[in-house]
Amino acid sequence: MGIVETFFDDLRKNINETLRDTIKELIQQEITDKWLSKKQLAEYWGVSPRWIENRLDEIPHSETLPWRFKKSLADQWRMGELKRLEVEKMNKVSIKNYKSDNFRVGQ
Repeated sequence: MGIVETFFDDLRKNINETLRDTIKELIQQEITDKWLSKKQLAEYWGVSPRWIENRLDEIPHSETLPWRFKKSLADQWRMGELKRLEVEKMNKVSIKNYKSDNFRVGQ
């Protein structure tokens, strides 16, 4: 077997191994990535089903009734939502406990 044949044989083996590993990983993800009902998703996240209903325009879900939520996609959305809420919270300034001695009415 020449150099070219050896090269293509090794390339073919590497491609087959990579494809086999990738397919196994995708199958495993599909097995563990469940579809959840609204109630199941609410329980999983620790929120009310109403909270889920109020965000149906935002949370990725199936187009048919009853709505189903792919766990991985819903989690990705939730992580983005949590990050957005953290940024909003950091940008808010609370003045409810602020007292100033310099403020006088009518001066």
